[in-house]
Amino acid sequence: MRKSLIFSILLLLSTAFAFAQATQAGYVKTKGRMDSKGNLIPGTRIGGVSIQLTGGHSTVADANGNFTLTAPDKKFYLSDVQKQGYVLTDPEMLKKQYVCSSNPLVISMETPSQQQDDKLAAERKLRRTLQQQLQKREQEMDSLRELNRITEEEYRAALQQIYDEQDHSSRLVKAMAERYVSIDFDNLDEFNRRISDCILNGRLQEADSLIASKGSIQSRVNQLDQQLAANAQVREALEKSEALARITRDELAADCYHKSEIFQLQNQRDSAAHYLEIRARLDSSNVLWQLDAGEYLFRYMAQLDQAMAYYERAMNLAISEDVGDKSLAIKCYNHIGHLYFDKGEYDSALQYFQKALSLTASVYGDHHPEIALCYSNIGSVNSVWGHYATAEEHYQNSLDILKSNDGENHAEVANVYHNLGSLHSQQGNYESALKDFEKALEIRKALFGDEHSDLSNSYLALGALYYNYKRDEEKGMEYMNKALDIRTKIYGESHPEVADCYSEIGYVCSDQGEYGQALEYHQKALQILMEVYGQRHPMVASTYDQIGREYFRMSNFPKSLENFQKALELRQQIFGDNHPTTAISYNNVALVHTRVGNYDEGLADYQKALDISIQYHGENHPEVADVYNNIGRLCFLTGDNDCAMEYHRKALDIRKKIYGNEHPDVALSYNELAGVSARKGDFEGAMEQYQAALDIRLKEYGNEHPTVAACYNDMGRLLSNHGDYAKAMDYYLKSLAIKKKVDGEEHVATAINYNDIGVLYFRQKLYDSAVVNYQKALEINKKVYGENHPQVAVCNYNIGFSLAGKGDLEGALHYLQNALNMMVALAGSSHRAIAMYEKAVADLQVQLGDYKTALEHYQNILEITQAKYGKKSSQAKAVIQKIDEIKKLIKQK
Repeated sequence: MRKSLIFSILLLLSTAFAFAQATQAGYVKTKGRMDSKGNLIPGTRIGGVSIQLTGGHSTVADANGNFTLTAPDKKFYLSDVQKQGYVLTDPEMLKKQYVCSSNPLVISMETPSQQQDDKLAAERKLRRTLQQQLQKREQEMDSLRELNRITEEEYRAALQQIYDEQDHSSRLVKAMAERYVSIDFDNLDEFNRRISDCILNGRLQEADSLIASKGSIQSRVNQLDQQLAANAQVREALEKSEALARITRDELAADCYHKSEIFQLQNQRDSAAHYLEIRARLDSSNVLWQLDAGEYLFRYMAQLDQAMAYYERAMNLAISEDVGDKSLAIKCYNHIGHLYFDKGEYDSALQYFQKALSLTASVYGDHHPEIALCYSNIGSVNSVWGHYATAEEHYQNSLDILKSNDGENHAEVANVYHNLGSLHSQQGNYESALKDFEKALEIRKALFGDEHSDLSNSYLALGALYYNYKRDEEKGMEYMNKALDIRTKIYGESHPEVADCYSEIGYVCSDQGEYGQALEYHQKALQILMEVYGQRHPMVASTYDQIGREYFRMSNFPKSLENFQKALELRQQIFGDNHPTTAISYNNVALVHTRVGNYDEGLADYQKALDISIQYHGENHPEVADVYNNIGRLCFLTGDNDCAMEYHRKALDIRKKIYGNEHPDVALSYNELAGVSARKGDFEGAMEQYQAALDIRLKEYGNEHPTVAACYNDMGRLLSNHGDYAKAMDYYLKSLAIKKKVDGEEHVATAINYNDIGVLYFRQKLYDSAVVNYQKALEINKKVYGENHPQVAVCNYNIGFSLAGKGDLEGALHYLQNALNMMVALAGSSHRAIAMYEKAVADLQVQLGDYKTALEHYQNILEITQAKYGKKSSQAKAVIQKIDEIKKLIKQK
């Protein structure tokens, strides 16, 4: 594991100092010269020149002499410049330090022969000038002697001094020639070009006049001295003023920070953010102040765009030449990575986390806590992508480093345990997940006390796990409410962290049959998430999923499908078509197709979900078992009992491997298999499988649990179908007693019990008792679902049949017509389920003598039957026969 850590650091190290690199453009040319008339002769470009930086980049100039150097830093040296047949005009170029800038770097070269010719010409001109000066001074001394203004002895002494000075000047000629031959006259301004040309060609008085045209040197020196003294005074005053401004700024900044703290403690987040932003504006070059403002806007205000602006400003400062603080750059990279992660832009998040990792490795080495944080961040990206093995390796690397540096009781150690818990939960390894989450909570409580955002993360994760895996509803809800209380106090009502709590509580409400309340929680969460993240975000997709599930449970299948498809489209955009969460969406869409009878579409989507899940998780995973279970149900609905049995057994085998023989999901598989066995006429096998499910649930939950009640109800239904009414009633009453105690009188589960008891009475032709129980189920379902719902339609249908059984045909028609109208409104007149309702109404109308209306119903039944079974099917022929009978009755009438 350590080897892989070092290897990955080496892979990323090449980007560690990317921000420090700089480029410098330039060109190579021959030097500019002056002609005999004092006019400039520009140099010409030279191509094919090799240019080498000290310890850095090398390049070759193009045909036009242009080149670009990549320097490891803003400052650089040239180690060599070469082209066959050329030499540098100024060899000192290889000793100078250069600073990258937008101005081109000009390199001047000449052929050696040209350079020698230029040197000799310069020496000749300079020597000629010296000779002229010697003759002039000799003539001056001769004139003074002739006029007897100096003595003979003075004359000789003066000549000797002139000759001594001339010998010294002769020795300087070579140095002057070297300097002048290295001058590129293209690079001089017009004034200095004229002076240099005058000096080189002996026009010394003209050169001196040009210099004098600017004023006397002494007066200019005096002016400069005065200017420097004035500047010093201004600088001193400015420094005092700047020092005072810095003190004032720092005092203001401290006061702003304290004001922010006050407002934070008063839960006035807008005001707290306002003062942090003022502080950031007081010194826009202070990296930490920018990060503080950005972090608060991100974490507590969920203002992601504004936060990103502060983060990017901080990053640009941290990597600039003026600051160049790598530790600050690491902070910036990690902050930006976290923001992209929360936005669901995982590619960008990984890019910045990897920048942080490579730079951290270069600064701190490969076994520092900062490296551990980078590994944890990269692990989180891989986890959300479904790369579980890679994620776990990164988390474990992080944990090993942190524990070796800081021991167990450290906030970041708790964070990694929490991340491992999430990862293990995603993989279906719930026991490991529970241990990881509890370890994280233990550390966080020791460090932070009872009210901290990190504790809310632990409480929410544990709440979901206790509720869903351990089936400890009381403890699960206790943890979830703790999480919601903490987050609402810290973040207020409109924050993604609060939305996360709403989603989990909505799930619990749904599990308890309170679908309308669950929908409210999920829609609250969706509103918050869309305001913060916009439409395209994984959490938005997950919330559409949850809303779709609530509509599904409420039998509003068009709305359910609409929301499931929104979730699918978002996940395809974010993750692509081959991701575990995309598989979940395919599974959900398939559920709706199956429920409304679109079996081919449902099976196709289940197969997509199955292929993706097996690819990511392998065969032995809860999600794979769930898809097998759903395909088994689809086969059951299509009447393919062997197919249903095969897939339910596959689901059972996987669940046993994962959970052992005594787990609620194993019980669920036994329940499904019992239904198939009953369909196949294997009463003993079905009863045995129901008993296996019941034994697990009794052991897991005790005598008073909804799943135990459901099992009693299923067993009662099997006995009822088998004709053992007394024993069936015994099971139904056991189930009803539990449901009334646990769920209450007005719960959909209780309504199911009343409906099944009604069926039992109906089979015994005890129609009044049947109607009483059907009416109870009807009232409950109307309160839960409203007036128009499939369950309400079923109750009306059952009451109608019972009234018909006791001879109340008008009352029966009323209820049967209600049921038909509801189903047409919900599913449309051509849906295959409508045929059953229309047949019931039509047969009753025949009994009442309304043959024409009955005929209209049977003609619609025929269209549905032919679409479902084919025009030549036995089912279609039976309907045609019935139509013919009604037509005869119409003629007879």
